[in-house]
Amino acid sequence: MSETFELEQIIRKASEAMPFYQLTGMEMIKISAEEFIGELEIADKHRNAAGSVHGGMLYTMIDTFAGAHAAFIMQKGVVTVNSHIEFLRPAVNGRITCKSEIIKAGRSFVRARGDVYDAEGNLLCTSMNTYYPV
Repeated sequence: MSETFELEQIIRKASEAMPFYQLTGMEMIKISAEEFIGELEIADKHRNAAGSVHGGMLYTMIDTFAGAHAAFIMQKGVVTVNSHIEFLRPAVNGRITCKSEIIKAGRSFVRARGDVYDAEGNLLCTSMNTYYPV
């Protein structure tokens, strides 16, 4: 089985299990044990009153891709227990990228970090998250 086929199957299953994902415009780009990468092309529907991407959208990216990464590692669904997010720069135009990293995977919890970058590689926000397998 090819890696591309496996990636497509994982993305399809995740999309079907979480219809909200389809509303966001996010795309899963890379799936591996080391990192999950997702992208979003900024559209008007993602903006806040100031014209930058709404913080809730940035957090949604992190929670979606870091949570998917945690589920991939645990080989079962997970729910978010807590998160701490820091917004560092506004996302204004273009394509933004979210990268996740598993910090620790135990039997009961998974700690994952998520970072969102703009097209120039500037860190826009970072989050540390805890997930519980269900």
